[in-house]
Amino acid sequence: MIANLGLWFAIHYLFGEVGAVRAGPLSFEMPRWNSVDPLALLLSVAALIAMLRLKAGMLVIIAACGAAGLLLRTP
Repeated sequence: MIANLGLWFAIHYLFGEVGAVRAGPLSFEMPRWNSVDPLALLLSVAALIAMLRLKAGMLVIIAACGAAGLLLRTP
């Protein structure tokens, strides 16, 4: 259940457009690959590197990514 929520947030964070796909009784959301947000992808990769290679704590990563996103998106 937690993995499903994490995947939902990741898809909606990284991609601008998401479409519903139905296969019989199953349905899932498929991202439009050409709508990837390069800045969001860059922040995600930076957070992954900070977590795995630099052993940074989760609160530090969240604060740093929040600040970086604010700086990158504010005109």
